Amino acid sequence: MFSIGRGSNKTLAIIGDSLTADRNWLVSDGATPNQTYPVLIAKLRGFGSWINAGIPGNTAAQMDARFDADILAHQPNHVGIMAFTNDQTTNCSGSYPSITWTGAGTSVASTKASIKAMVQRAQARGAGVTIMSPPPQRYEPYLSHTSAYLTALSEIASETGCQYMDIYSRVNGLTTAQQNALYISTDQLGHWSYAGHAYARDMAAEAGNAACFLPL
Repeated sequence: MFSIGRGSNKTLAIIGDSLTADRNWLVSDGATPNQTYPVLIAKLRGFGSWINAGIPGNTAAQMDARFDADILAHQPNHVGIMAFTNDQTTNCSGSYPSITWTGAGTSVASTKASIKAMVQRAQARGAGVTIMSPPPQRYEPYLSHTSAYLTALSEIASETGCQYMDIYSRVNGLTTAQQNALYISTDQLGHWSYAGHAYARDMAAEAGNAACFLPL
């Protein structure tokens, strides 16, 4: 789940939840461990070392609580943050396919505060920062309660000057067949297949995201 690749030159460190974590199920999808998007983007951008600090189930507040030890302690040159899916989960009850939005969990304001705090601490250490929206969880009520989280990420980027790569909006605009190709077919929780991780790398390679994940 938590993996590190050591090499020369600069370090990319990315924190997140199960959508980031190095999961065994990628192997059944024809990939090998360490083929998650943090590794793929690190190779794309020429980082010599990488940290994948994804832990399944983490909320933004839980990431913030371990950020110094799991990210900043490695003195990264650039930090990536993908969060808010499990913050949404705290506002839901039931299980797939019968999920109800209660709104009783973590507020969007609290989620924003946790992500912004991580961004600012990384910047204070001299690291570049890219925040990412997670890919859509392809069932209700998540799809109809996401716009406020996306607005919060945009606000963080504007308020701190960090980079923002909006994966959610891009994937949500694809056809159903195109989306299905990015997810593990047997997983109702909406986790990425290797193709999904590669999609994030390919987004980072686009001209519009040229400032994201740069090795300062």
